[in-house]
Amino acid sequence: MQKTGFQVDHCTKTEEAIQVYEKNKNQYQLVVAALGLQKDHSDFYEPFIQYIRKQNQQVFICIFSSTASQKPNFRLQLFNELNCNMVTECEDSLQMTCKQIIESLENQGNLYCPYCKANGFTEDGLWVHQPLYHCNAPTLKDVCQLCQQYDLNLGVHFKNYHGPWGRGEGHNENYKANKLYAFALVIVRRKYDGKYLLVQEFANSGYWLPGGRVDPGEPFKKAAVRECLEEAGVNIEIKGVLSFQHSPKKGYDRLRVIYYAEPVDDNQKAKSIPDYESVGACYVDKNEVKNIKLRGHEPLEWIDYLEKGGQIYPLSIFSGE
Repeated sequence: MQKTGFQVDHCTKTEEAIQVYEKNKNQYQLVVAALGLQKDHSDFYEPFIQYIRKQNQQVFICIFSSTASQKPNFRLQLFNELNCNMVTECEDSLQMTCKQIIESLENQGNLYCPYCKANGFTEDGLWVHQPLYHCNAPTLKDVCQLCQQYDLNLGVHFKNYHGPWGRGEGHNENYKANKLYAFALVIVRRKYDGKYLLVQEFANSGYWLPGGRVDPGEPFKKAAVRECLEEAGVNIEIKGVLSFQHSPKKGYDRLRVIYYAEPVDDNQKAKSIPDYESVGACYVDKNEVKNIKLRGHEPLEWIDYLEKGGQIYPLSIFSGE
């Protein structure tokens, strides 16, 4: 942690941590809890997190735990009931997050966060802060403090119209929509244990399949690989096609291609840093899927299809002109 520029106070007991925090609570920007995760544990984490969040709505709370990272319902509980900002078991992701927090606070500006009301941000600092701290928060409908434009989703507006993407420095979704709306989804199954990769969607929408909209000029297969890396943090190898779905609507058409894929490296950890794409991701056992909150029915349907030996069509059936 010292490598990131933070001054670290290390505590091993909840009571000790609360006492240390109380003495200097206005100085803390980040709280990392790597505590006992069972209710019969002698030093249960929940009272500490509840205390911190009650004292400060603006501090970044990270749960560092292999158990929590791999249990989908547990992840949701930590985000929704305890208002944690991040759940991870990856040290590199934690180090990167620490650096992002520091970078967002380095330069003083006159912008404030519409979610937690923290202030003093530059445009780029706020652009980093909003998804990192508030990816799981409900969608905000409000007037943008920079351009005075009212938007039904202030977070998406800020992502596309301001900061690096607004300056054209990265992938930008602010382009004129085609009459054909194309999407690529992917069912990812890990080879060594048969678990399926699911994305924890923003705004407490539940878990869903990796995937998203195909950019203009982008091949479907490339879009599936890109979206999986952006939303779930996993590099995949597309193995085959499961379905083509065409939905004609009044004024436009929607086309979805659903792929089957496997991780390039079964040991690559799923994404755990919240950003504009997702809150994170995790691998889920086939029997666990029906017991977690889902954004839509597709994960249940396709996992059941594969478990019953459903056909995976060769990639050759889908080719360019």
